[in-house]
Amino acid sequence: MIITKIKYLILLLTVPIIIQGQQYANQSKIDSLLYLIDNTDNDSTLLSSYNSISDLLINEDHEASINYLQNLIEICEQLLLNKETVRTEKQTKYYNRQIAWGNFRIGQILNYYLEYDRSIPFIENAIRKGKELKWEDLVFDSYDVMHFNFYSLNEYENGIRLNDDYYDYAIEHNNKMHQSTSLYYKGWVYFEQRLNNEARLYFEKSLQLAEEANIPERIARSEDALGSILLEEGNHFEAIKYFMRSLNTYEKIGDIAGIAYVNVCLANIYIDQREYDKSLKHLDVAITIKEDNNPDYELIDNDYEYVLTSQASAYSGKGDLQMAKNLLLKAIKSSLIKGNNVPLAESWIALGDLYLQEAKIDSAKLLFTKALNLSKELNFKDYLAESLSGLGRTCLQQKKYDCAENYLLRAKRRYEELKSLNGQKDVNHALYQCYEQNGNSKKALTTYKSYIGFRDSLSREENEREVIKQEYSYQYDKKAFADSLYFAQEQKEIATQLSVQKQRSWFLFAGLGLTVLFGGFIFNRYKVTQNQKRIIEIERDKSDKLLLNILPRETAEELKSDGKVTAKSYEEATVLFSDFVDFTKLSSQHSPHELVSLIDEYFTAFDKIMIKHSVEKIKTVGDAYMAVSGIPNPNPNHAYNCMNAAFEMMDAVKSINMIKKEQSLPYFDMRIGIHSGPLTSGVVGENKFQYDVWGDSVNIASRIESTSERNKINISQSFYDLIEQHKEIKITPRGPINAKGKGVINMYFLEHC
Repeated sequence: MIITKIKYLILLLTVPIIIQGQQYANQSKIDSLLYLIDNTDNDSTLLSSYNSISDLLINEDHEASINYLQNLIEICEQLLLNKETVRTEKQTKYYNRQIAWGNFRIGQILNYYLEYDRSIPFIENAIRKGKELKWEDLVFDSYDVMHFNFYSLNEYENGIRLNDDYYDYAIEHNNKMHQSTSLYYKGWVYFEQRLNNEARLYFEKSLQLAEEANIPERIARSEDALGSILLEEGNHFEAIKYFMRSLNTYEKIGDIAGIAYVNVCLANIYIDQREYDKSLKHLDVAITIKEDNNPDYELIDNDYEYVLTSQASAYSGKGDLQMAKNLLLKAIKSSLIKGNNVPLAESWIALGDLYLQEAKIDSAKLLFTKALNLSKELNFKDYLAESLSGLGRTCLQQKKYDCAENYLLRAKRRYEELKSLNGQKDVNHALYQCYEQNGNSKKALTTYKSYIGFRDSLSREENEREVIKQEYSYQYDKKAFADSLYFAQEQKEIATQLSVQKQRSWFLFAGLGLTVLFGGFIFNRYKVTQNQKRIIEIERDKSDKLLLNILPRETAEELKSDGKVTAKSYEEATVLFSDFVDFTKLSSQHSPHELVSLIDEYFTAFDKIMIKHSVEKIKTVGDAYMAVSGIPNPNPNHAYNCMNAAFEMMDAVKSINMIKKEQSLPYFDMRIGIHSGPLTSGVVGENKFQYDVWGDSVNIASRIESTSERNKINISQSFYDLIEQHKEIKITPRGPINAKGKGVINMYFLEHC
């Protein structure tokens, strides 16, 4: 029972805070508590009042909230040091617990407001005091908070040391949940450093402990951490498996934070795979959780801006640049209002890229510079590389080649440190453009070869993942078949046992002999059947692959199921024709074998480009290549897809030619023609059938191509009308030109800015 001069001194020091607090809606509660503090002689009432005032101020003035907690700690320390006061053991423990709790709360508040450096000493005090008091829950909670401090400050060694201490403390108290948690946190420290193998090891150990202790939430957290590693490595198929398992667990236990997080991860996978509609469905789940204002879920409040940025990526991929821009502006506004700097860098970079597409150079440069400065301040290595790359590409558009080279080389070094294949591929391509435009052919060739190397590595990885995916599907089907076979065999054995029991004993040996003979016959017959089935499956796979090499998948399925293909009409599609300049002249100088080999290199590159942009290859005739976008499945983005494919075809020819020139080998220049309009598709023939398209649009596209020029993309008026709003292109009018058999057609040359 005491009211000391210390209390009055503290009250005097906090008067400015109290006056400042009069503007808040909860001021009447604070006034009541201050009156209680001033008129009580009960220590526990005094201290609980300080705690309550701190809680009331935490959202409106966190510094004032911290001051009250510091006052509480000082009072308790003075009470413990006062030799004149006789205290019971219970009172001493109470004051010490208040000191430990006050330190923990201050550290927690500072952590919430991203003041990690200031938070650390308070949490360290809470851990030390909690261990002295044998207050396990507080110690475990303090380790949780301290982990985020070191993680956010990128203090990796301290993070590993802390989690080792955390793990030892959990072992000492036989707490498997916190053993699992400490290993999980340690895995994130390694993951942040791109040490994926070490991270994977700790996540797997965390998962094992969580499964042993049957802790669903920790199981799900470890599974989505393993999914995050696979996502980082680009192994989307395996990542989806882990994320779907964790999502199932989160849904069972009602963890909406986990549900939202996993849906965002799945959305980002589908963005990488260019399945934008699937991505948006998953993002809608996360956004719905946020907009429902669910009080149990504060993680989405912090991740809200990331979700908006992912939505922007999906809409950008769909070609809706205005929607993408609106979402990014919304994300930036939300971050600035909340004072949450963490997502700003990503939003600024993404918006800068959009402005760069629209040739708004000053706006793009400003945003990339903001992102660069923030990334340096917060040590965001990924965003630092992307900001430098963005500034390099901005200088490149301005034809400031020295400036572009400087930024791009700095970005290249960052991507190399991060071991980012995609980043290195893109920055080498930008450097190649920089050197080529600046007339430095030697450096252009070197960087182009590097670009090709990274591009091919990524293509190989993608192919390997596809093989793994097919192998997994095969193994799954095989297991399902084995399970059903085992079940059938089990039922057969049960039936046999029942049958045998019903037989008279004197038939036993005869019945056994018959069973053996019959079983042998069944077994041999089973082997023959399985071999036949396997041979049929192999041949069917060969047939299916051959069919898919000739027909689109939907058409092939229709042919297999119905035995025929119904012709389909399309109101709008885009037809692309290309051929090689001076092919006839060059063909007379080479053998047919050499000529086929030469063309094949170009056509193989074109085939990959068509698959990438969802454009259907129709056929090749000699040196001519024909493809259509918007069939067999109608696609509103058919013109954009075809445009992007044409640009990449030109880039591919340029790349192949550069290497061939270096090797003194023959090469081709190309011309392209594109037209949009209605057409009909179907399959012609019964034996050597072929998927083909008909209509006036096909004939016009052919004429558009034949009136094009060397290394030019020639387009019709109808195609121009569909893509003219795109900001990343340059269109040069050619005026009305006579097309053989089609009369006068307005034509334009199309270029990529």
